Amino acid sequence: MIPPLHQPAQFFCFFSKLYRITGVIPLIVLPIVGVALGLVAFKEYRRSQLTEYRLLEAYARTADVQISSALTRIDHQLHQMAKEQLKNQADKDASVFDRELQAIPQIGAWLVTDATGRIRTASEAAMVGRDVSQEAYFTAHIDPEQPPAMFTSRPDKRLLDVNAVAFTLPIVDAKGQFFGIVGVTTGFRFFPRVLQPINSEDSASMSVIFNRDGDLLFRRSEPEKFFGYNIAKISYVFNQHAKAGRPVTRHIGPSAQNGKTRLFLVRDVGSTGLSLIVSRQLDEVLAVWRRSVAIYLLTFTLTAVVVIYLAIVATRRKRQVLADKVFSEQLIATANVMVVGLDAAGRITIFNETAERLTGYRRDEVLGRSWFNLALPSNASSDIMKMIGIFRERGALPHTVEYSIMDKSGQEYIISWQNSVIKRPHSTISFGIDVTERKRIEDELVAARRRAEESNTAKSKFLAAISHDVCQPLHAQALFLDLLARTELSTHQREVLDSAIAAARSCGEMLNTLLDFSRVEAGIMEPCLQAIELQPLLNKMEREFGPQADAKGIVFRSRDTDLVLQSDPMMLELILRNLVSNAIRYTDHGGLLVTCRKRGSEALLEVWDTGIGISTAHQQVVFHEFFQLNNPELDRQRGLGLGLAIADGLALKLNRRLSLASTPGRGSVFRLSIPIAHGTLL
Repeated sequence: MIPPLHQPAQFFCFFSKLYRITGVIPLIVLPIVGVALGLVAFKEYRRSQLTEYRLLEAYARTADVQISSALTRIDHQLHQMAKEQLKNQADKDASVFDRELQAIPQIGAWLVTDATGRIRTASEAAMVGRDVSQEAYFTAHIDPEQPPAMFTSRPDKRLLDVNAVAFTLPIVDAKGQFFGIVGVTTGFRFFPRVLQPINSEDSASMSVIFNRDGDLLFRRSEPEKFFGYNIAKISYVFNQHAKAGRPVTRHIGPSAQNGKTRLFLVRDVGSTGLSLIVSRQLDEVLAVWRRSVAIYLLTFTLTAVVVIYLAIVATRRKRQVLADKVFSEQLIATANVMVVGLDAAGRITIFNETAERLTGYRRDEVLGRSWFNLALPSNASSDIMKMIGIFRERGALPHTVEYSIMDKSGQEYIISWQNSVIKRPHSTISFGIDVTERKRIEDELVAARRRAEESNTAKSKFLAAISHDVCQPLHAQALFLDLLARTELSTHQREVLDSAIAAARSCGEMLNTLLDFSRVEAGIMEPCLQAIELQPLLNKMEREFGPQADAKGIVFRSRDTDLVLQSDPMMLELILRNLVSNAIRYTDHGGLLVTCRKRGSEALLEVWDTGIGISTAHQQVVFHEFFQLNNPELDRQRGLGLGLAIADGLALKLNRRLSLASTPGRGSVFRLSIPIAHGTLL
């Protein structure tokens, strides 16, 4: 008979209570979620409009400054012209006025009248003698009670053959006597020149400048066509702004251009009598908000579907709770892992068949007994004892833990546990897997790896330690062969001697390579950083490897440099030596080039060659020891395949990384970034 499992029963009892109240969830949750999402959407709608209006206000202020600045310059020039007229210089050369007005962009013409309104001098000969006494820009200055101020006319064609706006100023002396007016005209190009593009990258925005009569002086699109066009009767925004009587107004309404709803901001330009409109299409402003609303609607819909679905299945789930409880008890009892349940005091409440089989205890023998006193060996580690102490104080075990247990016969097993804490009632369910055999195999593998690493390190240290003793006989051999070469020998003896010298040289190179590699592997080479002049090292490489390159019929050269690097001189020379040697070995035509270029606070040392190149698949493995390209017969005259491994290892010792770029059939370039030394060499 399977004993009762209290913890699963409590677990499913909780769900039973939950499902009994699920029927009222839609009545509570759905309205709350709907109202909350609606409020959020409304706030974001208002925020989107306010943000866009602030942006339009910034554009309008910028345009206000630009327009006011341009009109101030015109006013200043008109005052200068008026002063010149008061100095009895009525016959002043017209070219002088032209030069004075060159600072103002797109001035169309200038004129000067007498007190009767007849133009007596102008930049256009056709204008001279014309009577303008009835024009508004003349009559506006006749009243002696008004202080002299610049007047801006409405656009018309009466003065010139094209639509133009006249800016005029009275010529009045200190006593207030009126002598006429001075004025300049501008066409449709004036405001596009003085007004920088307002949000030019935004296709939905536009800008308009108009006077108090509703005449357009500037329209962003087709400025020439709409110059002088009156919008007083057709523009909703113009009329609403005029009624408001405020310098800045906001509006939402249809566009006169295409009928689409837009946000409008209207701003008066100081006391000039001009106003400007900046706007943006409402669809563009609310694009992000509409996407948010769509997401909110989708969220609400999904929430409604889920909640309603829970309400529908609640009754069915309640009927399944009891069946699930029985099933879970059976599943725990027959699981192929140990399942042990403990109450808050550490007493056993659940003990499945796998636990019985592994420990040798029957369920009826262990239920109610302390698990730690029953299963833990007497020599348990301090960490395990600390874990038991924490459990007895807080009733909690680590989520994952490994410790040994004893079976009924006293044999120990290592068990890997996964612990789950159930708060009500406070208890723990632990799932255990026997990992005794796996731990034994892991320990054996770790020990074998340690022995292999120790053996490899000892070998490298041994080779590094005996490098002098091994190289000394080879140096003596080279000396004897050199002495022998200076004696008189027959042709056959000379051939044999040349072969012996080549063999000795190859042996020496391979031994030096092996010893360098062993020193890198043994870790006995530690960098000693100092300032190094690079040019002497490049000269040394050319002297040593130049004859080898000449013998192969290839070119070896380096670019002169005055850089001073911060590195270990011996390690840097060994890296460069291996890279140059490797490049010569695998280059049969063309040549190789060594360069060093400054890159910020570092220098980039590069070795270029036109050799066989390296495919992408091999660009990582070429840095492995004893790897060679195109040498399947393992010809040791072509080296041991350690040069790049040594260079890469030394670069890592210097906290650098050796990089490679190559194209098969075209060549390779190896790069090493080295810090530039601060200061200069002494």
